[in-house]
Amino acid sequence: MKSFNEYLIIKELELIIQVHKKDLTLWGLKNLKKRIIKDPDFSPGFSTLIDSRDAEIVITTEETIQYLNFVINDLKLASPRSAGLTKSPEQVVKGMIFTSMANLDASKYKIFSTIDHALSWLKISTLHTKLIESEIQKVKNNNKPMQA
Repeated sequence: MKSFNEYLIIKELELIIQVHKKDLTLWGLKNLKKRIIKDPDFSPGFSTLIDSRDAEIVITTEETIQYLNFVINDLKLASPRSAGLTKSPEQVVKGMIFTSMANLDASKYKIFSTIDHALSWLKISTLHTKLIESEIQKVKNNNKPMQA
């Protein structure tokens, strides 16, 4: 299965949204992160919402650690907060393994099954839920997201 890794930035909310469908791979994650940091709207102070609800997580634990080393050591990035958004118990378990193996700070990375809980934890008002869901759907449908 092919990889689908896209993103959008909503500057007004100081939010980067990563959208993953199909196979979630090391190559896809690295390339997406490189594109994000080249975006003129990117700020390292923005929080990140990682939507992997429609993804098959095929990245291994070793690749997860490689990716984190790439982001933290090579790119010198560390989001203030990142929220993973999942839909299946298998995704939750893989996310928990990812968090534990990577030794991530629990105050900076959490996994959620609902967008409202993820936004609340990111300190973004749930009044923005419909907007964010709509923008995520546009990305998933390969339509152009809003320009913030």
